[in-house]
Amino acid sequence: MKLSHRTKNNTCIVSIGGTVFQEDTEKLGNYIFDLLQTKKPRAILINLNKTVEVDSSGVGIIVSFFKTAQKEKLGFAICRATGLVAKTFKVTLLDRIIPVYETETEALESLVSTE
Repeated sequence: MKLSHRTKNNTCIVSIGGTVFQEDTEKLGNYIFDLLQTKKPRAILINLNKTVEVDSSGVGIIVSFFKTAQKEKLGFAICRATGLVAKTFKVTLLDRIIPVYETETEALESLVSTE
């Protein structure tokens, strides 16, 4: 799993490459927690464009981020999920709970409009 981030409009955009499996969840959790502490964003956007697969533990950590964002009154969205990753969100019905957008631009516009 490869992680990177950048900030735009006070939204921290986290890009995840590769897979998000059980063995990756601690690294991903620590990465996003550190961003929340150091960057103090008003929203988190998870860009899954380069993510090829997410297992149940990966889904769990994403749900955990979503719950944390709600608790902290932060915006949260996912964008650019394709293939198996998009199918995972549909099968688990997470796409009905967590905002999922086809493009990063759409997601950022939505997060800005919910301020």
